[in-house]
Amino acid sequence: MAMTAKGLNKLMEECGELIQVAAKKASYINQNNHPDGAGSLDLRMEDEMGDVLAAIQFVSAKLNLSDHDIQARATMKFRTFQNWDKE
Repeated sequence: MAMTAKGLNKLMEECGELIQVAAKKASYINQNNHPDGAGSLDLRMEDEMGDVLAAIQFVSAKLNLSDHDIQARATMKFRTFQNWDKE
C-alpha cells in the first residue's frame, strides 16, 4: 500500500498513539505495568516514541524540510523543557 499525503496521516496516527500511551503513563505514573495487563508502559512509550521519530524523519524527507532546522529547534526546546523542570 502506497503512503498518501507524503506521510502526514501516518505522522498524525503515530502522534495519537504516543498521546494515548503518555496519558496512560500520566494516570499510572508510579507504576510500569499497563492496567490492561498487556505489558510495560515504559516499553510502550519507547516503541511509540520511536514510531513518532520515524514518522517525523519520513515526512521531513518527503517534504524536503531542513533536518538542521528541525534539530536546532529540538535542541532549543529541550533546553526550555530543562529550565521548566528546574522551577
